[in-house]
Amino acid sequence: MIQISGTVTVGNGSEFHNHDHKYRSTLKHVINPENDVIELIPYKDYKTHINEIMRPYIEEYNERQEKKYKAAWERFNAGKIKNKPKKKDYKLMGFDYYNDHKNDIMKIPRNGKTEVIPIFRSFIIGIGDQDDKKKIPQEVAVRIFQNTLEQFKKDFPNFHLLGATCHAGERGYWHFHLDVKPLYEKENSKGLKVGVGLDKTLIKMGYHSEHSIINGRDKVPLLFNAMRNQIYRELELSLAAEGIRMQYGVSERKDPGKDSGKNQRLEDWQKTRDAVRELQHKKNTALDILERDKISPDDLKAALTAAIDITDKIEEIENSPRKRIDKNKVVVEFHLLDQLRSFVEKLVELIAVFLRDRDEYKRKYEELKREKEKLKDNENIEHKKTDITDKCVSR
Repeated sequence: MIQISGTVTVGNGSEFHNHDHKYRSTLKHVINPENDVIELIPYKDYKTHINEIMRPYIEEYNERQEKKYKAAWERFNAGKIKNKPKKKDYKLMGFDYYNDHKNDIMKIPRNGKTEVIPIFRSFIIGIGDQDDKKKIPQEVAVRIFQNTLEQFKKDFPNFHLLGATCHAGERGYWHFHLDVKPLYEKENSKGLKVGVGLDKTLIKMGYHSEHSIINGRDKVPLLFNAMRNQIYRELELSLAAEGIRMQYGVSERKDPGKDSGKNQRLEDWQKTRDAVRELQHKKNTALDILERDKISPDDLKAALTAAIDITDKIEEIENSPRKRIDKNKVVVEFHLLDQLRSFVEKLVELIAVFLRDRDEYKRKYEELKREKEKLKDNENIEHKKTDITDKCVSR
C-alpha cells in the first residue's frame, strides 16, 4: 500500500511560469524541458479568457448607463432638471477588463498598507514528495490531477478555470498549477454585478471558516481552509481510485527553520506527527480491506482491529496533556492532537461507522470462521476417505 501526503496552496501565480516552454527550459529545477508542461485543459491566453468571462457583465453595466443617460435627457426635456446631462457622468466601461484592472490596489485594514489585487488566483495541488515521485508513474499522477480538476469544477463552479498545467519535468514532487478567476454575484451594485474576491466568492457559495485539516493548533478558522479541506478530501478520493492512500500533514522530519509554531517543542511536534501517521496508517489499512470485493475472515478481523486500535490511540493521546508557553509567556496545557483537530474529528466519524458495525463484523467473522473450519473439517474427512481408499486399493 502506497501512502503519501498532499499539498494545497494558493497564491498570485504566473501565467508565464505555468505555460511558457521556452522560458521554463532556462530554470534550474526543470530537468526535462521537452515534456515539462502538460496542459490539463486547452490553453488560452489569460487576457483573452478573462475579458471573455467579464464581457457579459460589462455589457449589462453599459446598458444600464445608456438607459440612465437617456432617462436623464427625458427628464431635462420635460423640464424636471435644469442642467443638460453630460456623457462623462454616464461613462461606459471598456471591454479590456484585464489591462484596466490588472494593477488595481486595495487597502489592508489590519495594517493600513496597500497591495495589488490579483487579476487571478493560482493553486498548487501536489502529491507526495521527491521520493514518492519515483513510486508513481507520470500517467497515474496526471490521471489523479485530471480527476481532482473535474471534481474542482463541480465543487467550485464560481471559480472560472483559466489554466491547469502539470509540470512533469521538474525535480521535486508531482504537482499541477490551477489558475482561476473567482466571481460572485453582487446585490444592488451601481457598478458591475459581480465581485472578484476569493473569500466573498466562497461565502456566496455557502462555505464557512474552518480549521485546516493539516494544522489546527494556534490557528484561527479561515474561509480558505474550508476550500482547501474540500480539495484535500477530493484529492484523497482521486488517490484512492489509483490504489494510493492519503496521509494528512505527516512529514516524518521537521525542519526547525520552517517551524510555524515557535512555542511548541520539537519533541512534541514529532510525537504529534508520529501519532497521526500511525492513526492514518490504521485508517488506510481498514479502508483498503473494506473496499475489497471479497473479504476473508482474517480481513474482517484486521479491519476491526484497526478500528479499535485507532479509537484506543485517540483516547490515549487525548488523555495525555502536555505543556507549552503561549505568546504571552504563559504555560498552558494542550493535547497532542490539538494540532490536527479537524482531521481527528473526521477520523472519529469514520471510526464511529466501524464501531457501529462492530457487532455485525464480529457476527460475520464468527460465521465465516465457522464456515472455514467446517470446510477444513470436510477437507480432512475427504482426505481420510482418500487415505482409506488408497489403503484398500493397495491391499
